[in-house]
Amino acid sequence: MEAIGKLKDAFWSNDEKVISEVSLGLQGVLYILKLNNGNTDVIKDTVLEIMQTLQYSDIKYVKSIWNILKQLIRRVFNEDDIYQAKLAEIFEKCMRSYSYQGKKGDKYYFEAMYNCNMTLKSYHDQIIENDFSLNADMKKTINYVKSMGIFELLTIWE
Repeated sequence: MEAIGKLKDAFWSNDEKVISEVSLGLQGVLYILKLNNGNTDVIKDTVLEIMQTLQYSDIKYVKSIWNILKQLIRRVFNEDDIYQAKLAEIFEKCMRSYSYQGKKGDKYYFEAMYNCNMTLKSYHDQIIENDFSLNADMKKTINYVKSMGIFELLTIWE
């Protein structure tokens, strides 16, 4: 789908307004695909591709992207647990890459770590709300975040 490629490219514009609109665009395409019993894997794979780059992207930009992705992740991955292992891996890699500088007090890394954790918690809640089980990979990632011992991250899980 050419439209998905254009939406994905626009996601890297470094403009939060454009990114927010792209997120809505992906949600719109997802809605149409679901409405027509279409295959939503292209949207899921696009979101995963975007997420996989977040541990390597400009931290000043990434810290905000997690907030924009939160709702998109809840909508895209809300009806199955097939992607849980992939998502768990991405969340954990991002948390690990942000934690060193975040623990040292760098505000951008700390905000990225916090927002990533908020998105993970939001996804966790979506799984529970839909009566799915957390798989071992997701449980491991959540336990990793909790084991970091950072008060601000722990309070999210209480």
